[in-house]
Amino acid sequence: MKKLVTSMLCILLLAACSTNDSKNEPDTEKNPAVESPSANDTTNEANADAEDTAADNEPSSTDNELASYDEYETIASTIDLDTNKGIVETDNEGNRVILFEDANGKKTYKSIFTKHDRFLKIIDLTTDQLLFKDRLN
Repeated sequence: MKKLVTSMLCILLLAACSTNDSKNEPDTEKNPAVESPSANDTTNEANADAEDTAADNEPSSTDNELASYDEYETIASTIDLDTNKGIVETDNEGNRVILFEDANGKKTYKSIFTKHDRFLKIIDLTTDQLLFKDRLN
């Protein structure tokens, strides 16, 4: 008897947990609030793409952000920042990791700055050499 009740409960549970995918899809015929894409949407997407392209041509805020960091002067004296673009990978309480890319998007340098100790390491990723390793004043 216990097996029968247990198996019935399992079947009932499985039936209740099964999903019907058609319930999750919006019904555009019954719901007038759901609209199909129109020509205006395509125009807006084209305008957004044009704005993104224009934003790429402007100096990025990352360059200004890098200049405000404590380790910027040391990095600038070690790495050619005219040909390498800095991208902050990690910036938390303990450390800051900045990856530098060349014009082709290849990662060329990496700087690791430990904030509490003010310790900086700069690594050349193309030759896998340590360029700088010291505590900043």
